[in-house]
Amino acid sequence: MYYLVFVMMLLTNLAFAKDYYTTDRLMYMWNFDSERNFLMDIKSNTIAHKRGTVRWIPREYSYHNSPVIHIHGNIDQRSSFTIPSRYLERELTEWTLDFEFGVGSHDLDHTVRDNGELMPFGQILRWGELRLLFYQDSGQAWKGIVRIVYQGQTRTIEHLRGFKYYYMAVRSETNGISVWLDSYCTDYIEIPRSSMVGQPIFFGGNGFAGRFDDIKLYDKRLRPWEITANYWGKELSVEPKQKLETLWGKLKNEMDY
Repeated sequence: MYYLVFVMMLLTNLAFAKDYYTTDRLMYMWNFDSERNFLMDIKSNTIAHKRGTVRWIPREYSYHNSPVIHIHGNIDQRSSFTIPSRYLERELTEWTLDFEFGVGSHDLDHTVRDNGELMPFGQILRWGELRLLFYQDSGQAWKGIVRIVYQGQTRTIEHLRGFKYYYMAVRSETNGISVWLDSYCTDYIEIPRSSMVGQPIFFGGNGFAGRFDDIKLYDKRLRPWEITANYWGKELSVEPKQKLETLWGKLKNEMDY
């Protein structure tokens, strides 16, 4: 009997392994699983705001088998998803903000076969004196760079492909911040940290066109293995679906080779 219970527990853990996220000290999480309530944080029932043109995309059209939101900065430059300042009115001694994102436009009707395009510029994230900016690569039409700006200091992540999802985490450090892409620490900006108290968090804006999923804010500094766990929390690989001729980014990925 004990053996049977153990096997059942093991199978259950394996079945839900891809949905695992670090939950210790998790303050807020938006996973966009429900079209009706996609603005609602599933942990504390707080409500985010949308501005401009923001659309919910169901699982089968999301390109990584998870519902997402698409921000249409190509239609309305102000388009953004915002965590309001009233949810951030206490001092965070340590914090980690992580999310999944992809850059590229899509038709307002997500069922329409649409080649899409990369916009030349867009703001991925703004939180106080932290900004993550996307720039299209003029020499490679389907690639771009992310520029990290924090208190006037700048770092750059190159060779990001359009129409592809990436996992990104920004973590507080003793002095400054570190930035992680797909579970690897890419940059560290060493400077006395500025306060984030009462600073809203903007996803999108300034013409950003693309998608977001699984936005999470922690009041702790995630350890490297926890960042890795969050990265593997959902499968980011493309899974062919016979009923769709093209998925978001499929054409662009083929043109990249």
